[in-house]
Amino acid sequence: MSSSTVAHLQALLAQLQALGIQEPNPQLDQQFAAVAALAQTEIQQHRHGVNQTVAPSPATVNDPGSETLAVSAQCSSPESPEPPVDLPPLPPLRFSLKADSRFPFTPIELEGSNPSDAYLDPSRLRQFGTPLTGVLPLEPPLELFVWPVDSISTAGKPDHDKLLPAPAAPKPAIGYFPQAPVYVLNAELDRSYRRGWRYAAPFYTSSREQERKNMLEVRMPPNVTPTHFDLRTRSFVAMPIPGMVRAPLGIPLVHHVDGNPKQAVTVVCAHSLDTLMEYEEGPEIRALVPQLLDFTWGKEKSGDSSAVPGIFELLGLKTNLRSKHIDLTKVQPGDGSFNLASTHGEGEGHGHFAPAVQTDTPEAAAIIKPVLTILHRLYRLVMPLCISRFEWDIMEANGYENNVIAFGGLEPGPTSCQANSSSAANVVDLDLDNLPGIPVDSQLPSAPDGSLPNVSPDPPLPNVPAEPTSDPQLPNSQDSAQPSPPGSEHHDSSIIDLMDIIYAALKKSGHLDMSIGAQGSPHGDFKDDPLWFTLFVLLFRLPPGSDMGAFLWMRSAIYLRETDQYILFTSFKAQDIHTGSAPTYIKKLMEAFVSMEVANQLFKRFSSQVRVGYVMYPSRAATTHSVQLQYTPSLHFLHSPADPRDKQRKYYIPHGDTIMGDSRARANRLAREGVYALKNYFLQCRINFGLNVNNLLENATYVDESGSIQRLEPTPIDVDDEEVYQMLSLYRRFYFWWMRVISLYSLGVTKPLFKERQKQIKEELEGTLQGRKGVPTERNLLRRPHKSVSRCDPVPRIERIISRRQHGAQGIWTIVLEGNSHEVQYTELTIEKLRSDYNDEKFKSYLKEHGTGPPKLSPAKANQPASANTAENAQPASMAKVARSMVATVDSAAESSQPASTDTVPAVDSATDANSSRPGGVADDNRIVSDTPASDRPVGGSEQPPISTVLSSGANPVSNPIFGNNNVPRFCSSLFCS
Repeated sequence: MSSSTVAHLQALLAQLQALGIQEPNPQLDQQFAAVAALAQTEIQQHRHGVNQTVAPSPATVNDPGSETLAVSAQCSSPESPEPPVDLPPLPPLRFSLKADSRFPFTPIELEGSNPSDAYLDPSRLRQFGTPLTGVLPLEPPLELFVWPVDSISTAGKPDHDKLLPAPAAPKPAIGYFPQAPVYVLNAELDRSYRRGWRYAAPFYTSSREQERKNMLEVRMPPNVTPTHFDLRTRSFVAMPIPGMVRAPLGIPLVHHVDGNPKQAVTVVCAHSLDTLMEYEEGPEIRALVPQLLDFTWGKEKSGDSSAVPGIFELLGLKTNLRSKHIDLTKVQPGDGSFNLASTHGEGEGHGHFAPAVQTDTPEAAAIIKPVLTILHRLYRLVMPLCISRFEWDIMEANGYENNVIAFGGLEPGPTSCQANSSSAANVVDLDLDNLPGIPVDSQLPSAPDGSLPNVSPDPPLPNVPAEPTSDPQLPNSQDSAQPSPPGSEHHDSSIIDLMDIIYAALKKSGHLDMSIGAQGSPHGDFKDDPLWFTLFVLLFRLPPGSDMGAFLWMRSAIYLRETDQYILFTSFKAQDIHTGSAPTYIKKLMEAFVSMEVANQLFKRFSSQVRVGYVMYPSRAATTHSVQLQYTPSLHFLHSPADPRDKQRKYYIPHGDTIMGDSRARANRLAREGVYALKNYFLQCRINFGLNVNNLLENATYVDESGSIQRLEPTPIDVDDEEVYQMLSLYRRFYFWWMRVISLYSLGVTKPLFKERQKQIKEELEGTLQGRKGVPTERNLLRRPHKSVSRCDPVPRIERIISRRQHGAQGIWTIVLEGNSHEVQYTELTIEKLRSDYNDEKFKSYLKEHGTGPPKLSPAKANQPASANTAENAQPASMAKVARSMVATVDSAAESSQPASTDTVPAVDSATDANSSRPGGVADDNRIVSDTPASDRPVGGSEQPPISTVLSSGANPVSNPIFGNNNVPRFCSSLFCS
């Protein structure tokens, strides 16, 4: 039989397999039976010839040895020829409604039970789509949710029984450093994970509030940036991060909710290409990586081939909102965070989910589309190697039932993709052959408690081959991710301290948030679906010996740090706080790296970017269908948007071809969404539809990339089939049980809370470390004396202050600067740059004449004699005394129907112990720091008279506790009082 005939028949087999047809007409069945045997023979010969196993889809991993799977895998492999354009039309075919084996994924015997009886409204839940309410949870038989024996990793049991956190750093005065528990290895092989082994630690719901507070106040711990360099191996040496655990490659780390192994939540799992080769999916993953590298970094012009830009160099590529605060004058072109797939638009109720506003030129689509296709396939291949079988099956069930609009393919997967590209790095300009004045350490510095040489919690790094193999590898540098104990292969005399040089570089360009925005600073992706997982693919273009930067998960206190890798994969729950640090490399080593043969094998083009991360994440809006999905503009019927911006928006039908994958994925995705909506519409109308949705799909066709006419596939889940519906109802109950577990595990940190607390911590740190005066509000200007801080930079001088008005929660100052006739407006946040002794006098004069004075006093307060214990000589107050004084002020104000002022310093007992602990609400200069928003406090010119009016009103200064004998406010600062 000729190769063309075999190719023709294989193409037909592939089409039948894609359609899920198992019962064709008898004549066709006989003909294909003979062809199937021949095709199987060809497959076996091909496998023995190349000695390579084609990895099955994780969705069909239940039966990895079946002949049907082998035929399907071979027919869809990259080596198979494209189907001819002139294929004859298929004869009429009968659909088998149970032909699709993707659901149920783990068969469970129902034994006569009807899980749908647990629905609170069974008739309504006969519709397509996972219900959001009305289902009683049921704990699943987790012993059934295991992976096949022959799919388990071949790596064996890990060497360490426990992962101990590195010795903790001293507790910070402000904020919180992550602190890890002890992660313990399971005693026996656990087939719920493909690795067979995982490290676990308990999470107790009783500590959730404290953990929530810790995450709101979390800070970057020490030792994130390496400060030592090994001259012998020419590589950076990084100390363990205090209090944290380094993630071992290839082994999941898990939290047991309330210590219950049945409530296991996978926290983090990281892989390199080496660890992925332990699985049958490894060869396919390795084959996809070079394609991803070429599309990411680009290609230089070679022969007749034109140059291909890197994905971050595409013309018209737009950064997303996370990059809106980037100073474009301080970053390289191409730096930023870019949405490549779909995004959740806000502004109208719960918003809408639509294709990202991105460049749609043919040149850009030719790069973005294959990148999304590759990433979708990598998600399907890598994610099952990271999480438990139950977590994977629940995502699969939710993805198929809700027709979740994954990018890059039809199978369930993440809905959104960000490409974060960065040139930020700590570049050390060091002549390794001439090091005058550089100290050479006799030994490495120890951890804070001095026990580092005796405690080494980090597992050993895998050795990188010294010579390139068939797949390009970075050259070997010795194990340099952490210092070795005395007596190891590290020669102490070869370690040099580069702290001053590195910190100087760090101040210039070492922050990821300078180049990619919020993604480069500690943050949580709070709108992700907490039941799904994010996959982060990190690509590096760094010379050997460089520090690739650490990636930190703050809640679990786990960090990832590897050396001499060009790609890493990590899966995690992105709702929890996480962050990354910039790489560190030697400038001359990078210059030499560009011309190395191994570098040119991996990277076909060089530019300023050294790090690109693809963040593949599940938007809760899309996975739950809780917002409007923008599939099509107005259909004239049903939903006809009245929004005038309707024509300006992006929709999947006219604008989503780049996102949805190939023609098969696009056609089936759109068709399923349409028939699901139609079926649910008739059910809600209480009209008998009279058809199974597959009766509609069986007559629908589309044209694929080769020009061939293809049939649509049946739906993966058929709610009209009673047996399938009952199994679906069972999975829905499992889904609701898992939602309950995740809700117990979730800390409930929100973006507004996190941003506000982090802002407060930043201001407190700047005030503590740099002596900042704070923004010039009334309270900050009218406060106790404080030590002034000299400035090095010249501050513009204020010629006159035009006005101050309240705008929302902050004031807006209108000012004219000396040498400039234009009026300039400053908010209370941006006006900090104008603080100086000269300008403070201007603020004081304005507030004396026009600004806000103290609130009116209650009669009881007005008749009290002045206290000798004034704010000037007050001693530090205990928390209880401050609280009582504040409550008394508020109660008194309530009795007189006057607004209470929290801007005053309460009188305290002179006998207060000066050494008592300072409460969190009292600043270092013993003034009260109010949490009251500016908009809730009295505003100048609205409720209170100017101070000048009060001073001239004839008020008795002796009887007023706020004013001293000279009619000068007791709580004023030196810039107000003379």
